[in-house]
Amino acid sequence: MIEPVNSLSKEEIEKLFKFVKSKYVHYIDVQYEIVDHLASAIEELQDEDSSLSFDSALQKVYGRFPITVFVKFVQAKSSAMTKFWRRRIFSYILTYFTLPKIIVTAALSYFYFVIQYYYEFTGWWTSFDLFLIPGLLVFAYFMIKMRPNSKELEKYLVLQSYYGIVWTIIWAPMYLLHMFSQRPDTLGFYTCIILSFAYALFNILWYASLIVFPKMLKEEIHKNYSHLNLA
Repeated sequence: MIEPVNSLSKEEIEKLFKFVKSKYVHYIDVQYEIVDHLASAIEELQDEDSSLSFDSALQKVYGRFPITVFVKFVQAKSSAMTKFWRRRIFSYILTYFTLPKIIVTAALSYFYFVIQYYYEFTGWWTSFDLFLIPGLLVFAYFMIKMRPNSKELEKYLVLQSYYGIVWTIIWAPMYLLHMFSQRPDTLGFYTCIILSFAYALFNILWYASLIVFPKMLKEEIHKNYSHLNLA
């Protein structure tokens, strides 16, 4: 149900939504934000001139901006949302470089170092494959289970930007680690140290993507997007 914004009626708010949709703004959360701006501007004009009709006020407000204003707004909003999630997620990752969480990282790194350096797996089943592929399968199962369907992602920019960042953060390092672990020189002492530390960080990201990052998304939706009634 669309609620009236300040003095505008429900019918006028519905007109604003239709107007914004006609300008190729498909994200529902972005539509709400633009409608709120338009409604406030229309109300200001009508306060100044009480004889001004809703449609005339809308055209005056829209006439203040270039024809591409909505497209540029969506692009700017998309970029801002991506940067927002990147900052939140990387700020969480950085907490593992402070005590006491750095101890967890060091312990995981040592575990992988021992496995790689003292038990030299060869062929396709390297230490990376043997210990991380089962975890990746579990991770993939839960991510697919929690991931909204494609229609939901198309409707909400807040979801699309979030999942885009999470999947990039997880799968890009996983692919690089896998490729690097197949090289014949990966069992050198110093290389093992670096690779073991990378494995540890990957495990932290794996855990965070299942537990911590979804909580961040829920908090953001509850704080700023509760009006969208997202499950």
